[in-house]
Amino acid sequence: EQQVAVKQALDINNILDLRNKAEEASNKTLETLKTLTAHEEKSDEHALVGKLSHEVITIRAKLSKCEAKLALEQANNQKKDAVIHRLQAQAIIDQEEVHRLWTQNRVQSA
Repeated sequence: EQQVAVKQALDINNILDLRNKAEEASNKTLETLKTLTAHEEKSDEHALVGKLSHEVITIRAKLSKCEAKLALEQANNQKKDAVIHRLQAQAIIDQEEVHRLWTQNRVQSA
């Protein structure tokens, strides 16, 4: 009976030892899983940040392109306005010349 009791005690100790080792392994596995999950989340965050940064850079580039087109359009409009003002000034000069010639012709006719 004593041998049976000693054998049962050893078996129980072995079982408890195996149980402890299994629990330690399970805890290590859980920690590894947590670490991998954290790395994956950080990786996902980094990927998202990278994607958003790329989108911001692309939008800024498009904005700069639009601003350059707008500046060019404004410059072209200023050139057109200058031509219009020059033509309007020339029309006034021509009208004054026509009036002068008409007046001179009228005076000579009289």
